[in-house]
Amino acid sequence: MPKHIKIVIIIDNVRVHTSKKTLKFLKAVPQRFHFVFTPKHASLYSPTQF
Repeated sequence: MPKHIKIVIIIDNVRVHTSKKTLKFLKAVPQRFHFVFTPKHASLYSPTQF
């Protein structure tokens, strides 16, 4: 996949998504991913459903 393409990921707010290991990886690939987190009080809803 070309490096200039940004990957958008929609995920809930589970702590594993912000673990130290995950954050370390993301720092190694800046501007590669854009995360959209669902609200903590409604993690079962996807922003695409609104």
